[in-house]
This record gives sequence, structure tokens and C-alpha cells, in this order.
Amino acid sequence: MTVRPIASITKVITALVVLDAHPVEEGSSGATITLTQADSDLVARYRALNGTTAPAPAGATITQREVIELMMVASANNYAETLATWAFGSVADYLASISVGDTTGFSLLNRASPRALLDLGRLALADPVVAAAAALPAVTVPGIGTYENRNLIVGVDGVTGLKTGTLIEAGACLLFSAREVIDGEEVDVVGVVLA
Repeated sequence: MTVRPIASITKVITALVVLDAHPVEEGSSGATITLTQADSDLVARYRALNGTTAPAPAGATITQREVIELMMVASANNYAETLATWAFGSVADYLASISVGDTTGFSLLNRASPRALLDLGRLALADPVVAAAAALPAVTVPGIGTYENRNLIVGVDGVTGLKTGTLIEAGACLLFSAREVIDGEEVDVVGVVLA
């Protein structure tokens, strides 16, 4: 099966790998992360790449769950890197734990087949932190801001979440989940579209 670049769908992988290493208990916000100057500097770096970011003031504290929400809802590239660095000590150590090119989706080494992405979508739906973050219509993080979900079809025609991604080289990518009624029974479905 052909593998293709997956753009920001990569953030689903980042969230799941970090949650495997640092689980967030149900009803918990997870660890508290203090943003550093290095985290703050990521904003300018990703803006220079025309990437989506959210403010990251050095010294601010933010929960693990809020970081995941920012990278899933706002698609904040800087927070994907912040999360992996916090969890593994560095992006290099994170990348040593999995076979992807980066934490955000900018790397064309982030590739998958549609079948693998369907499996990824099922894993994401089974994780309550990722599934809840992907389903949010918006996220508000004190001291950071309010961001609408960049997945504009969340809440439309039964779509319950997951992740979009766009790169010139990859086109528009969509990993989605939806709840449909089939033969009178509610069923969660996962789909993927790679342009």
C-alpha cells in the first residue's frame, strides 16, 4: 500500500506516544509544565516556516492536557515540540522512540498508508485524552488564549474529531472520526482522506 506524507496528523502520533510514556489519569490535567525561553523561541521558529503557533510565554505554567489540546485543536506546532521535549528530554530522544521525522508534521518523513492511519485513528479514539481534545470545538488556556478547532468539520454531520493537516507537498490531509447510526445502533467510524 502506498505511503504518503501526513502533515499535522503527525500530532496525533506525538500525543499518543507522550501519553504512553506519561499517562494522564481520567479527570486529571496531568503534569504541570513550566514553559522555558526555548519553548517561547519556538513560536518565532514555526512562524518563520508559516506554521501555526500559540503564544508560549517563558515562565508560564500549563498542564499536560492543555498542551495536548493546543496541539490538537489549534494545531500549534510549537506545543507539539514542547510536549515531546518535556516528555523525552529532547526532540532527538523522542524521535529515537518512534519512526517519524518530527513532532509536528512539517517533515516529509512523516508518512503512512491509509490503512495505518485508520489504525492510528482507532488508537486515538480509544485514548480518552486525545479523543476529548480532538473533539473540542475550541480551547481556552489561561495566559495563552482561545483557539477554534482547525478541523472545521467537527460537529458537522456527526464528525466527532481527530486531525487535519496541510502541506504543499502533502496536500490536504484529514483523519476523522464520526458517530453514525447504522441499523438503529450508534457506531463510531474512522476515515482518512489524503489529497
